[in-house]
Amino acid sequence: MIIYLYLLILIRNSSPNQRTEMHQIVSGLLSPSQYDGEVPPNIGINEPVVCSINFRINSLSALREAGMEYDMNIYLRLKWNDPRLRFSHLNKTRKYTLSHKQIEKVWIPDVFIKNEKTGRTHDIVVPNRLLHLYPNGNITYSQRLSLTLHCELQLKKFPLDNQTCRVVIGSYGYTASDLLLIWDYSKWPTTVARNLKVPEFQLVDILNSYCYSKTMTGNFSCLKADLFFQRHFEYYLINVYVPSLLIVILSWLTFWIEIEAVAPRISLGLLTVLTVSTQNSNFAAQMPKLSYVKAIDIWMAVCLLMVVGAFLEYPLVNLLDRRQRNSNQFLKEMFSNAKVSQLLPSKDKRIRKRIVRVIPNDDDHQRSRHLAPSKNNKDKKSTAKIIDIFCRAFFPALFALFNIVYWTFYNKT
Repeated sequence: MIIYLYLLILIRNSSPNQRTEMHQIVSGLLSPSQYDGEVPPNIGINEPVVCSINFRINSLSALREAGMEYDMNIYLRLKWNDPRLRFSHLNKTRKYTLSHKQIEKVWIPDVFIKNEKTGRTHDIVVPNRLLHLYPNGNITYSQRLSLTLHCELQLKKFPLDNQTCRVVIGSYGYTASDLLLIWDYSKWPTTVARNLKVPEFQLVDILNSYCYSKTMTGNFSCLKADLFFQRHFEYYLINVYVPSLLIVILSWLTFWIEIEAVAPRISLGLLTVLTVSTQNSNFAAQMPKLSYVKAIDIWMAVCLLMVVGAFLEYPLVNLLDRRQRNSNQFLKEMFSNAKVSQLLPSKDKRIRKRIVRVIPNDDDHQRSRHLAPSKNNKDKKSTAKIIDIFCRAFFPALFALFNIVYWTFYNKT
């Protein structure tokens, strides 16, 4: 027990001295006479500096279709070797963590995110970055970044789609002959925070690969990380598909209302058309203006056609019904006038003369008797009603067929 306490006191007393010694050693290595942080480590050597990179995703926002972008908070980590900062011959410390002021003196690869729209570093309470220096000159640098990245979304199947967004890392000023970027496969090149949740999406996989960028200023090495997202469909099912489906079904009620009820049928038709149009307009305002048709556009267009078709069906049946009513009324009047002309005595010449104007002769009288309301004429009254009955089955069957084709096609593709 006494020996343990003695060793503990010895470690405590020696640790500050060791840190002070390392601080002096690193300060000496970073002195302007010994080290130039503006010059890369491979100056004078025909070999590129190899920089291995990995990053950890702390948080992800939902993909924004209107701006084709998403937000990401990451720890970006770089590893390379600078032989000018070796201290294995001076001290046996396993690693040394540089202060923020000392970090400013060290040469750091000029990597950047190619598809970044905006980005910022974090300085609360102190700059969120660290640099570990190892005895053999190896350096590990880490910095916290908040980025808004561009993502070219493919929305033909929206909202039944899966998306792939890319993070591209490259060197801005050093060509591949000066700086070579590689993924750090010592553990995992890309990791995510535990229980990371992305609104509206699920991050299902990450694929790391290499690339080269050829520009007028030279060839540059770069790294790609493809993030595969699967969209959660439940939100759009509840807020878009089910409401529009119910509105279409509501529009079919007009086929069950009597033809004489003009106000209820017109009001119901206008209500459903305006509701679908408003829903479509509000949803389209949140989407980018694209040159191709999306899956949601097809759905909303068919829903609009269904409610407009149900609305336009009523003027047709109303017109047929009024024509049939006028025709039957005319036949009734002719038939009744013909009966009256037979019953009136011959001495009522003035009345007889007026009736004869409508029925001028016996031939007309015979024709009016043939045109009198009969069982067939009564059947003609139900033509408009037959159209209503037909539409009660036709519209649901047509919409059901569209649903079968729609969901089968987009679930397969």
